[in-house]
Amino acid sequence: MPRGRELNVELEQLSAVVGKLSPFMDVNWYLGATCQAVVEGLGYRMAWIGLADFQTHIVIPVAQAGCEKGYLRTIAITCDDTPLGRGPTGTTIRTGNPSIQNQIDTDPRYLPWRDEALKRGYRASAAIPLTVDDEVLGALNVYSEDSNAFGPKEIQRLQAYANRASVRVKEILVDQKLQTELPEVKLPSYELEASESYLVPNESPVSSFRMFEEHVLHGWQGLCITRHHPKQVRKRYNLDSAQVFWLTEEKNQKNIESLLEISLLIGGFVNSVGSRIVLLDGLEYLVSRNGFESAYKFIQNQRNRVAATEAILLVPVEPQTFPEDKMALLKRELTPIPSA
Repeated sequence: MPRGRELNVELEQLSAVVGKLSPFMDVNWYLGATCQAVVEGLGYRMAWIGLADFQTHIVIPVAQAGCEKGYLRTIAITCDDTPLGRGPTGTTIRTGNPSIQNQIDTDPRYLPWRDEALKRGYRASAAIPLTVDDEVLGALNVYSEDSNAFGPKEIQRLQAYANRASVRVKEILVDQKLQTELPEVKLPSYELEASESYLVPNESPVSSFRMFEEHVLHGWQGLCITRHHPKQVRKRYNLDSAQVFWLTEEKNQKNIESLLEISLLIGGFVNSVGSRIVLLDGLEYLVSRNGFESAYKFIQNQRNRVAATEAILLVPVEPQTFPEDKMALLKRELTPIPSA
């Protein structure tokens, strides 16, 4: 796990980026970004946020990041004093205090989830309460591939993330806008598969925008990151319900430029509840600003994130801007589809 001065710089950068983007995120998106920041900044294997339904005692996952691999769909967690509620998550919600199990492979309290946890490389688990005004709303849950990974310093860092998440959850719960169930969406005519990342070779990104537009009009949540000005994009396409960010150095309240900002933006978005589609229009720009190697690793990371969710990623590319060997690399990571 990262340690020392470099970690502190990364955490400060992550916190600053999440703070900059948070006004434009719905709560599920923000919680997804929080989990992503915990995983990327602190080096943990997986993180998720669950909210408690105190009528049924069931803990409902609303965001996750990292190596989850279907874990949350295969297990059940409650917050009552039963075997399913005596793990870190249920205990921290019930008591209002952080709960740690540093030896998943031997701790008897972890028996209901042990097999599935060990399959995914989890060796230690910690849960931090999401608390506002002495009211526990849920928990931030974190997993490490190392036993004995959670001590006082680690819990202190995680508590800072949990505290910020608690405030956002409380604000939204008051307005009853938190989404904990998948909305019904219609299938667009474009035959794109969930969990896939696509490369759309075209001299113009119009076909990608049309695919993106149709999904948004069919009820999908949309995130568009583009080199075009957001006003122009919204004028040309029906994207009133989508989030549109300008990929530029120009000073604008919804501009983004660094790979870190884009990474957290996409990570939080695809890891939140609902059917979601991302259009990343500007790969050539990212390569010019960061070099091909850094941009390629960035694309690999986004592909991995999308593959672990039900989201779709579209990346339009002008083939003539890349040498043949670099286009071949992009086609290995992104599924090429014919341009419209």
